[in-house]
Amino acid sequence: MLGGPYLSEDLRRAYAAELNPEKTRICRIMLIMAMLLNTCFALLDVYALPSAVEEAWQIRLIMNLTILGCLACTWQQYFAKFYGVVTLIALISLGAGINRLIALSGSGDIAASAYYGGLLLIIFGLFTLTYLNMWVSLAVSAVLLTNYVLVAVHVHNYLAVDKQVTLLTNLFFFVATTVIGIVVMSIRDRYAKENFLLRQTLTRDMEMHAARAKAVAKRAARDSLTDMLNRVGFEQAFADLLATAPACVELLFIDLDHFKPINDVHGHAAGDRVLQEISLRIAGVLPEHAIAGRLGGDEFVVAVPGLASYMPEMIQRAVETPLRLRGGDITLSCSIGVARYPEHADELEALMQHADADMYRAKRARRASAFAAPA
Repeated sequence: MLGGPYLSEDLRRAYAAELNPEKTRICRIMLIMAMLLNTCFALLDVYALPSAVEEAWQIRLIMNLTILGCLACTWQQYFAKFYGVVTLIALISLGAGINRLIALSGSGDIAASAYYGGLLLIIFGLFTLTYLNMWVSLAVSAVLLTNYVLVAVHVHNYLAVDKQVTLLTNLFFFVATTVIGIVVMSIRDRYAKENFLLRQTLTRDMEMHAARAKAVAKRAARDSLTDMLNRVGFEQAFADLLATAPACVELLFIDLDHFKPINDVHGHAAGDRVLQEISLRIAGVLPEHAIAGRLGGDEFVVAVPGLASYMPEMIQRAVETPLRLRGGDITLSCSIGVARYPEHADELEALMQHADADMYRAKRARRASAFAAPA
């Protein structure tokens, strides 16, 4: 299949962008080779074109200067946009130069019959070392061939009986070289596009795998009900916080008071909605860089970098804001225990134990206050 697999418009643009560095690299190689070969062939002019050596060298100098200018363009930022134009200028100048050398050949020179080989090199390079459009390449090949035929017929009389075989042989090699070039170009472009599509597929699969792994890791670190960090996620986040936090971190252990009756009276679905609302309220009052998690049931934990003695009161007010449930308002309260890193402990587990114990002291104090209030 000529040209390889079909590419959508977006993929075509991506393929063209990915191909630009390769086109530039190959173009430079082609132009450098052309200059070197053209310079080396100048030595043959002494033997193949002795009747017009100086003029031949002038033509080769013009060819090399043109190629050098095209080579300089490959280091310009606009080269990708004008790749086709620059490549065509180089190839046409080479073809025109060689045809001019053939035209200069006198009756005793062998350049007329030998230099057509240079045109074969140009045609083969056109199809194998450039990324021009197939039809553009065919047009260039046809122009070079037509120019050669005109020179051979009108300048060297290759229609004469004794020269017809040479003309036909040369035309055969021109056409054969073009056909081989088309086949090579087609195979190269097909494999290039197939490799591009394969890389695109592998990249997409890797991105999807990474996204799935990230989503799984996120789910593993999040509480499914409230989307807060769970215990595992909080442990990791706390370790990250200690790596970047100031010398002090306050840990708050939060337990809702009298939450069980909500489940008993209103049902677990209502209890879940209460936990979701409370988690949003806690998250809503946290300062920047603070982290929060749900340990399970009605227990929450918060870590705040720096001194944050104001946080328990803010969380209390947020929790105690009346909450509408089944057409009525309920008011919750919470007990909060505090532990400070590194004053009370330098490990999370020990800090949580300290904060948990402090929370129970606060809960007992609240209950004692509640019993003492009527008296």
